[in-house]
Amino acid sequence: MAMGNQEVEVSSEAPSTRMYLGWAAAAVDGSTNDYVAEIQEFNFKLSPGEVRFLRVEVAPGSASPMHRTPHINEYLVAISGELTMHTEDGMSVKFAAGDMLVQLAGWHSWRNDGDEPFVMAGVAIGVETDEDVAFGVQLADDDTEHGG
Repeated sequence: MAMGNQEVEVSSEAPSTRMYLGWAAAAVDGSTNDYVAEIQEFNFKLSPGEVRFLRVEVAPGSASPMHRTPHINEYLVAISGELTMHTEDGMSVKFAAGDMLVQLAGWHSWRNDGDEPFVMAGVAIGVETDEDVAFGVQLADDDTEHGG
């Protein structure tokens, strides 16, 4: 049984956002091989079927720019705190403890306007795509371009 809790460095606009990688697999194939320690540079440019199980902590006041992750599908559940998600169609949604979110490469941004850290856990799975986005994260040229 893997008890992963390796903190990975994430470069972002919010230096107080932390991600903890608990499991990684080369494919969804039932393998018990965990290669977290072999990951040299954390990013979301995953190969089809490649898996990451992670925990994300977002400090109060932290925010992301409008972005998308076309190389992965994300399946997330909020554990504590509250985060406001902004979507490409201009909608804002509160994401709080117990809420689940599926992110399928759409444009989005987030902000923690609360007084406590927002914590979520999730699984990111690499998907087939013809796109080639550095580090798997594409930032909008202008936050107003995609509903930000």
